[in-house]
Amino acid sequence: KKISYHSLKNADDIEIANISMHHDQQQPPHCCFETIHVAKHEEHNLSDPAGFVIVCFIVLLGDSCRGLMFPTLWPLVEELGGGLIQQGYAVASFSLGRALFAPLFGRWNVRSGSYRRVLILALSIMACGCLLYTQVQTVRSIPFLILSQIVLGIGSATLGVTRGYVAHVSSKKHRTKYIAWLTAMQYAGFTVMPFVGSYFSNYFKYYDSIYLLRGVIVLDEYSSPAYFLLMLNAVAIALLKFTFRDFLFDGNSTNQTTTTIRKAKVSSSDLENIQSAIDLKSMNHRYYDVEPSGFCGLTLVDSAVLGCMLLNVTTKGCIACFETLGIDIAVETFHLTPSAAGDIIATSGMM
Repeated sequence: KKISYHSLKNADDIEIANISMHHDQQQPPHCCFETIHVAKHEEHNLSDPAGFVIVCFIVLLGDSCRGLMFPTLWPLVEELGGGLIQQGYAVASFSLGRALFAPLFGRWNVRSGSYRRVLILALSIMACGCLLYTQVQTVRSIPFLILSQIVLGIGSATLGVTRGYVAHVSSKKHRTKYIAWLTAMQYAGFTVMPFVGSYFSNYFKYYDSIYLLRGVIVLDEYSSPAYFLLMLNAVAIALLKFTFRDFLFDGNSTNQTTTTIRKAKVSSSDLENIQSAIDLKSMNHRYYDVEPSGFCGLTLVDSAVLGCMLLNVTTKGCIACFETLGIDIAVETFHLTPSAAGDIIATSGMM
């Protein structure tokens, strides 16, 4: 009989295979295990803290594509002769690129079996988007701006991959905590990084543009955020290349170690613990099998997941509307400068 469960106490840690019962009149009942696979949880909550910090930095960069450009995107659209409709297209194009390529990056991550390769590819695409964004004023075209936003969105479509990495290196007990930190970095990119975009906007309001390499590189209030993001991308790629410890998918969790024991014997007292764990496992399966129906015939768990998805869509929709209209309202209604509006948004986001 093959029995798969998780631990002697809480069905969480041990998988036992090929158990045969033996009974001898001169010895108490015992079990003989042909093979026992014992998965021991490590004491730490995170198997790779340095890698987790690097991944948080990458997530921060992903939404910094929006936060850094937030104070100056609307003035840039106006300078190119566009209005709020074109501003909406520019904002939506970033999310379009991210939405289209997030599933593809997840699939490539599984197929390649490497987090490093996918993340470096995404950051390289984001760097190309930064370069395109720096040339928007030279080309002076709204479609070119939308193209650069799409490429930036594609490069930042790694939320699924980064969350998968966090699930890979964190223990089940503390996984929600580290996912929450990752989410905090995501929103900090959009709501706190406007501080930097506001600084560039305010600086070049009083100082002339900077020309480097005989005018090939022009630093002004519109291009400086993109060049700054490009520099941070280079740092992130270097960290992934030389510091990040990659995990190749082999079907084993990295926060567990597997040990094989041959011909082990378990006393009758341990056998009682084994039976208790098996009963607990069976009870858990019965509980989930008879779970009552929720909304529209869905299970309660499925209904909760659907509710979270709808809440996420609503939240992102509110952010997109604000990103489209926020600076225009701040300037036209409250007579604020874009840099002042960015500082207010970043302060609120930090709180």
